[in-house]
Amino acid sequence: MFVLLDLGVGMAEPCWQRMRTTDGRVVVGVDGDLPAPATWYVDLLHVTVEPGRIVLRDLYLEVMVSTDGRHQRPLDFDEFADAIDAGHLDLATAVDGMRRWHRFQELHVHTHRFLLAGWIDFPPRMLAGLAALPTPVVEVTG
Repeated sequence: MFVLLDLGVGMAEPCWQRMRTTDGRVVVGVDGDLPAPATWYVDLLHVTVEPGRIVLRDLYLEVMVSTDGRHQRPLDFDEFADAIDAGHLDLATAVDGMRRWHRFQELHVHTHRFLLAGWIDFPPRMLAGLAALPTPVVEVTG
């Protein structure tokens, strides 16, 4: 997972692309049939800097961003609203999160994007070297 601390956004190529079960089978998930991953899973986070550590809290909103021209898929706006309604997410944190979420999408997903023009900066260029590292096979128990 990569985190843009200034925007409070975490990004990962989903671990469920190829998973190995305890009996040795490989299960194919998102983009598992492609030669290389083409979808990123992006989370809205609340970032708190404390002495000696950085604390990341998931703020419910996610988006699956495909880099091969497929549309993005926003997820869990209902969970975000439910958390506010239930008092698990205060209004100030929610408003700050929505502003950062919008800024992330404008900077890295939507900027000057036309249907046939491709992506401007996703995944962000600053992650290129790290994103090129091999993705491990994740073991799933059960």
